[in-house]
Amino acid sequence: RDASVRVSVEEGSDPTPLSPADGPAFDAIAAAVGATYSDATATPYLMMQASDSRHFHAISPHVYRFAPLEMSAEQRASIHGVGERVEASSLEKGRDFHVALIRGLS
Repeated sequence: RDASVRVSVEEGSDPTPLSPADGPAFDAIAAAVGATYSDATATPYLMMQASDSRHFHAISPHVYRFAPLEMSAEQRASIHGVGERVEASSLEKGRDFHVALIRGLS
């Protein structure tokens, strides 16, 4: 509220459109989650970051940001940092998720 202070946006981008949590696209993700992680439930959430997926809305009306990897809190904290890693078994489950997703789409 100080009149001598001015704030302006030099660069920025608008938020991406919401993708629906009901319908065939989300249902396909939920089915692949269920096939890979039987004790998990697919639920929508708010992602507080600017991922590269924001560019995909130009070619697809629904973009879902999802990484089917099991990670500990320590591993999540290391994302994009020194020592970033996931277990080989987590990568295998991620592969299984994508196989289930692609098979479910055909």
